[in-house]
Order: sequence, then C-alpha cells, then structure tokens
Amino acid sequence: MLLLRKDKRGFSDSQLANPEYRKTYYDHDSGADSPLPRKTSRDESGKSFQLSSALKTQKVLLANLRKTESSTIEEESVGTKTSLDSDCTSFCEKIAQLGITTPPLRQSQSYLINKLTLLDEKGGQADQTKPSSRETLDSENTSTEAISLVLPTCKNSKHPDLNTISLQTLIDLMNDPKDNNYLIIDCRYDYEYNGGHIKGAIHVDSLELLEKIFFTHRKLLENKTFIEDLKTDLKGTLENFEKYETSETDSNMPIIIFHCEFSQVRGPRAFKTLRNQDRKLNHFPNLYYSQIYVLDGGYCEFHKQFPTYSEPENSYVAMEAENYVSEFAVAREKATISWKRKMTFDISPSPSPIEEPKTLKSDLKTEVIKA
Repeated sequence: MLLLRKDKRGFSDSQLANPEYRKTYYDHDSGADSPLPRKTSRDESGKSFQLSSALKTQKVLLANLRKTESSTIEEESVGTKTSLDSDCTSFCEKIAQLGITTPPLRQSQSYLINKLTLLDEKGGQADQTKPSSRETLDSENTSTEAISLVLPTCKNSKHPDLNTISLQTLIDLMNDPKDNNYLIIDCRYDYEYNGGHIKGAIHVDSLELLEKIFFTHRKLLENKTFIEDLKTDLKGTLENFEKYETSETDSNMPIIIFHCEFSQVRGPRAFKTLRNQDRKLNHFPNLYYSQIYVLDGGYCEFHKQFPTYSEPENSYVAMEAENYVSEFAVAREKATISWKRKMTFDISPSPSPIEEPKTLKSDLKTEVIKA
C-alpha cells in the first residue's frame, strides 16, 4: 500500500498526488520510512544528472557573478558594460551545459540588463532609485519633466502628475487682453455643457472630436482667427477649415485647459489622452502641446466662485441631475465606447488620394477582355 507523506522539498499536496512525483520522490519497495532518493533530470543530450547538485552549482555561479558585478560597477561605464556582458555570457553558458533554466537564472539576466541601462554617465554609477521602464511607462507619457510651464500650478491630490491650475489663474488669463491664445476644453456631457459653461469653452466629449481638433487640424491651431472661431462656432469652423491658413511650425501652440464637473475623471482623461498621443508622435521631451493643464475643482467650483463668467450667466446643470436621467445614461454609454478606441494618428489636414498607376489599370482591362 502506497502511503503519501509530506515532501521535504516543499512541494504542494496537488503535486504529491501526481503519480510522476510519487515515482520520483517516494520509495515504493522499502516502505514509507525509507530515505527519499534524489530527483534526477536529463539535459538535451540525454545525460542524466542530479538536480540538487545542479542547483547548488548554479547558486555558486550566481554568487560569483554578483561579486564580479559589484567589483566592476565602480569602473567606467563602457568598461563596466563590457565586463558584465562577458560575465553574464559565461554564466549562461555554464548553466546551459547543465540543461536547466530556472527563475533565478532569468532574474539574474534581467537584473544585469536593468543595471546596465541605469548606468549614469558620471563615473558609471547605477541609479538605484530610478524605476524600470515598464513601471514608469504611463508616468513618462504624462510627465512634465523638461517642460517650461507658463502658468503657475497648484497641487492636485488625486492627479499629482498633471499640471493643475487654480480658478484664479484661469480668470487672470481670461481677463488678459494681450493673451487670447488659449483654449478651454469642457469634457462634460452635452446637456451639462448646454446648461451652463465657462465663456469661450469648447465642448469636447469624445475621442473623435479631440483627435480632429488637435491632430487632424493641428497646423491650424497657430492661426488665432481659427481659435477664435472655434470658441464661437465649433462645428462650422471644423467643416470649413479650408479657408484658414496653415502653419508649418509648432512654435506658437495655444494653452489648453481641460475640465469637467469636478476635474476628477473626464477632464484628466482627456489630458492624459492628448499627452500620451503627443508623446508617441514626438521624441522626448519634444511635444506639440507642451502647455496643457487641468482646472482645479472643475466647473462646479468655478460656477460657485465666478458665476458671472458662465454662459448662460449663473447657469449650472449637474451630471446626475434628476431631470436628465435618460440623457445621462445615453451620454455615458456613448462616451465609454468613444474613449476606449485608439487614435488613428491622422495628422494631415487634407490627405491627398493615392493615384493608381496607369499601367495597372490597362492590365486589369486586358485581363477582363481575355476572360
């Protein structure tokens, strides 16, 4: 009778129930009290070896490798990278001869790669505090590093990585007669916008409209006439964009300020979407739109403190207003579908159609006649 007992090497009960493990780790002939035989495995050539010895050898090689790394990390960056590469290659070759590939081996390789990529140009020292690229992908896309901001910012507890401006900063910008090169983007639903919005704000509640304004017609945003017309008639201006002159540079892009009801979800979402796509189209730290912000408190706080700057004056409709329950459900479903899709990166205002070669057309006609 076969008796199952706890494995000393830490295998789970489900593994112990497997016949293969029972054959390997339990002595059927001598009884349950006999000593356990060592597990054996085979390499690619079919040569058997004891896994416990192989693991012990691997640990020794890994310890020697890390000692070598710590001694060479103080050298110059070029010399350090060469030394670590050679040691890693030698280590991998020795492990490959044993025919095993375990998590410690993969971890040591990624450990070395991360160390090499984090070497500082000054003395070849590795920056231990810098996170890996996989962990910082989203934060780098929305990062404001190496960007000189023209507006004073304030703290945002929920979105500390976004440029947030106070309500007073926006009022000062609106009252400045010399500077009208800005766009206020209202990301609320249509019934909220129609029920009251900041004077001159543009209603952008979908990814399609955001893409059309800031990427399809990007070269028109340096035209101040185009910007002013967007504030008064968004739909008509976009339909008749051909009458506006385009710019070949991106040196005078407008200040962009996003907000929603509280500037907690919809406004920051539009901010991050624009910045992420901008990063993909440029090499860091270059951007088309470097001056983008989120309005602290959203339209809810703006309406409380500056009701005369609303249009219609002193008007405000909440997102979950009782009179707009059905409109809220429809608008929310529509926005959810829109913001889930990806941008097409169509940044050309007037794409020219591709003409088919004449020889291709004639060949097609000939084949049709012969058929």
